[in-house]
Amino acid sequence: MASGSVPNKYQRSDVLQTVFGSRTVLAFVFTGFLGAGVLCVYSGGTVSVSIGTSFIAGALISLATLLIDQIRNGEQLRAADLAQAGLLAAYERRDLPEYDGLVAAADQIDVAGYTLKSFSETNESALRHRAKIGHAISVRILLVDPNCDAAKIMEHSEGLSSGGYSANFESLKSKLTGIPNLEIRTIPHHLPMMIYRIDQILYTGPFPIDGRSRMAITLKLGLNGWLFERQLSEFNALWAKAIPISTLSPERT
Repeated sequence: MASGSVPNKYQRSDVLQTVFGSRTVLAFVFTGFLGAGVLCVYSGGTVSVSIGTSFIAGALISLATLLIDQIRNGEQLRAADLAQAGLLAAYERRDLPEYDGLVAAADQIDVAGYTLKSFSETNESALRHRAKIGHAISVRILLVDPNCDAAKIMEHSEGLSSGGYSANFESLKSKLTGIPNLEIRTIPHHLPMMIYRIDQILYTGPFPIDGRSRMAITLKLGLNGWLFERQLSEFNALWAKAIPISTLSPERT
């Protein structure tokens, strides 16, 4: 990464880490202090030697502590920022195996996408099972209207024939019909990012230009970070303006 792209608060720490993290530099620094200590010892009497030795030892310990703190400072700054943002992990793909276990134990799911074909195919059984045992998952599904211009552009990007998104949309509705506490709404415009919230974990990421969302980067966010709150607020804002489709299931509880 070019130095101009690194935040200012990191640059000083990076420089210190580079300089003081060098064994050669540390060797020169400690050699200098050791030489000063030797001169102090040979320049005075017993008391001076004792005081000088203690002083040099204390100085060496303080210097070592300072250098260690400076070397670690950049890492601590980055760790603190990541913790505040709530970024837990980053992946090079979107179809993650960890989804299944989270969905099976979930209470609430919010998901937004263009077709969500994989979501309906993968999770239909889990959603119906939870409903069958009396613990239905509350699910909000937000889809881009397959007949809007944005959907047609993405449809073409994926190399699908005209009407492919509409067919996926009808398939999703068919698979999820009759599942309690599940609602689907649509938006007639582009969806900036995928959002997939499962209780206290939220996955998000951009849609690639070629439309192949399965290979898109995915960020995993935790509940206590501002990124989680930002993306959940984005979903809620889109949901409030979205158009409900025909009722698929009994009234939400």
